[in-house]
Amino acid sequence: MPASIARALLGPDKIIGVSCETPEQAHKAWIDGADYIGCGGVYPTNTKASNLTIGLHGLRSVCLASKLPVVAIGGIGISNAPTVMGIGVPNLIGVVVVSAIFDKECIVSETRKLYASLQQSVST
Repeated sequence: MPASIARALLGPDKIIGVSCETPEQAHKAWIDGADYIGCGGVYPTNTKASNLTIGLHGLRSVCLASKLPVVAIGGIGISNAPTVMGIGVPNLIGVVVVSAIFDKECIVSETRKLYASLQQSVST
């Protein structure tokens, strides 16, 4: 559903995100009234069978073309989240993780490890 339709249905106070894989899609999301972009899949993932992998270069391209905040999604976990966040674009505001924590025995522990990994990458 285009963000413009979601905005018409939900009104101005709801937060609307749009999935994007290209700079053109990012521009359309902004024009249509989205509040943020979910960009990916950055890496291969088992969470979504039809995942198109765009890599760090694709993520960077979308971020540079976007006037909206961006979160990266797809195959992101403790081992690569700091690299993703380190691509050097100011509107990349976070990462989305699914398998990285939900496939683990203790979700709380994995979340804390991911947070610590990201905090360490910011301070170095």
